[in-house]
Amino acid sequence: MSLHFFYRYIVGLFLEYMKLSDEGLHPEKVFKYCPVCGANTLTFKHGRAFMCDTCGFEHFFNAAGAVLAVIVNPKGELLVSRRAKAPFKNTYDLPGGFIDPKESAEESLLREIKEELNVEVDTYELCFTVPNQYPYSGVVIFTVDLVFKVTVKTPEHMKACDDVAEFLWVPPQQLHSTFFGIQSCNVAIQKLGLIP
Repeated sequence: MSLHFFYRYIVGLFLEYMKLSDEGLHPEKVFKYCPVCGANTLTFKHGRAFMCDTCGFEHFFNAAGAVLAVIVNPKGELLVSRRAKAPFKNTYDLPGGFIDPKESAEESLLREIKEELNVEVDTYELCFTVPNQYPYSGVVIFTVDLVFKVTVKTPEHMKACDDVAEFLWVPPQQLHSTFFGIQSCNVAIQKLGLIP
């Protein structure tokens, strides 16, 4: 790809982002320029692929993987974090995050717990998955969130780090179906029976 086309592509994306609301738009409403030839002929076809009508470039738009950690203490309280950054800044969340390229879900879980809470995972068990929509930089990112039951080593040494402003232990009677800013967290606590 020439520098001219790359520059045109990046500028086009920036201008599209500037027009978006905080809720985000479906990627088909945002991405218009082909990253290969720079033409304004990128279209979203069959509900899951971007295709360039000029050069034939094709990119399948797949869901991103993410992990959620459900950590319950011996009193039955759920570990909840408060988000330090957008999206959903200052709302409640479960520890976790996106799976990095070339990383397994399990590796991501261990890394995210260390980054966000500064502790090591002791045990984990995959419970189920939840489809989700995550608005970021004005675009909706479709995710598949893998929900794990987790215990941690030395919970007394936990501290809020990275994109966690604080964490707290919440008794089940304070939880409700819209407690979290991110919908997949609400689904997770419902499916696990943590809402009385």
